[in-house]
This record gives sequence, structure tokens and C-alpha cells, in this order.
Amino acid sequence: MAILDPASATERLCAHASIPIPHATTTNSGFSTTVDCVDLAEIVPLLEPLLCDILDCLEAVNSDWNGAPPSATPFASKTCGREVCLAVSEILHCGWAAAGCFELSSVRTEEMNTSQRHLVNVMWHISVAWNAILHGDFDNLREMLRNEALVVGRDYIGGT
Repeated sequence: MAILDPASATERLCAHASIPIPHATTTNSGFSTTVDCVDLAEIVPLLEPLLCDILDCLEAVNSDWNGAPPSATPFASKTCGREVCLAVSEILHCGWAAAGCFELSSVRTEEMNTSQRHLVNVMWHISVAWNAILHGDFDNLREMLRNEALVVGRDYIGGT
């Protein structure tokens, strides 16, 4: 898998967060719009490709911020970009808020329960990957997520 350049990763994360940025070439509305606008009972098939794209972006951020390889870079030399932090914060906020909307529904169906579990699992992947970037010691986010999913009993759905 080729790692994205940092500018493209930032632009795509902003698109996923529905944050407009000047001169952007990415036009898709991404993750936040999907979880805000799509009927939650129909969201499951849409989430995995969005998660995989977000993880591609986070891999690029990890390399950019934490060096190559991240585990060999001293903590003091790491910096964080505000646009990326805002985009990931918005993605996390929108995703967790949408997962919480399931709890507020007065009519619960098995399809909604399945959708909620899937969305919570997607959000777990994004949250753990983001925390790993901030921690700075993981060279491969997907490998770390696969291992962590095994430890905590979650299904890994982050692609290759």
C-alpha cells in the first residue's frame, strides 16, 4: 500500500469531516455527512470503505508526524497539525454522536442494533488509530488495530 502524501491526507480527512478547505481537489462529502444524513439502519455497507480511506489518511499522518519508522522517533521531535486535529476531532464527534442516536430511538429493530454495533466498531477503529498516532510508537496502524482487536474481542474491519 502506497502512503498518501501529507497534504492529500489532510485534504481527505477534512472532506471526511465536512470541513471546507481552500483549493481542495477532494469533492466527496465523506464520513461525517454519511453518518449525519444516511438512514442509520442502512449505513453498514457504507462504513467500511470510509473507514479504510480514513485509515489510509491516518497512516500518512502517522508517518508525517512521527517519522519513519514512528517507533524510532523521539517524542520531543513530534508535531501535530491543527487542520488534521480538527478533522479527526470532527470525525470522532460525528461518529460517536450518530452511534448515540441509536440509543435515543423509541423504536429499536434488530437491523438498528446491528447498525449501531457496526458503527461503534468503526468508531473504535478510528479512535484507537488516532490515539496510536498521538502516542507515536506504532509503525503500522492496521497491524496494531488487528492485534488490539484480537486482544479486546472485536472484529477487525480496517482492510489490508
